[in-house]
Amino acid sequence: MAISNAIEISQAELLRVAAAAYHGKSIRISLAYDPTNTLTTESTTAAYDALKLSGGGYADITSTLGTGAYDSADGRHEIGTSNGADQYVSATFGPFSAAKTYDTIYYVIDSHTKVYGRRRELPEITVAANQSTRAYPFQIVVNDAY
Repeated sequence: MAISNAIEISQAELLRVAAAAYHGKSIRISLAYDPTNTLTTESTTAAYDALKLSGGGYADITSTLGTGAYDSADGRHEIGTSNGADQYVSATFGPFSAAKTYDTIYYVIDSHTKVYGRRRELPEITVAANQSTRAYPFQIVVNDAY
């Protein structure tokens, strides 16, 4: 007889953790150019901000996180900017008045000193003047996977 060491977490506990950590918090999504790949997921927000794009029509995307909901099909609590499951934060930057090159999209919850996470774009992306980036959907997930 096989014995499982896995612990299953209740939906109520996932909701409690999600509410404490994310519900109603501000989120900032920013673009950076880090061609030497010096940033890591452990780098400070200040280190990311030092490489953040600026000028030429660039602006961060900011929003407030909703309450999300448990998605029984995916077995997790999902959080975007609207309430309910299957909700996302979607970020499209631009249009820019001057060409912009970036390789990192990073996420900051409230004013934490560490980033929530990042996405690397390799190869780097250059967006021409008067153009915008593609949409970057993002979702916070709280589950019992380990």
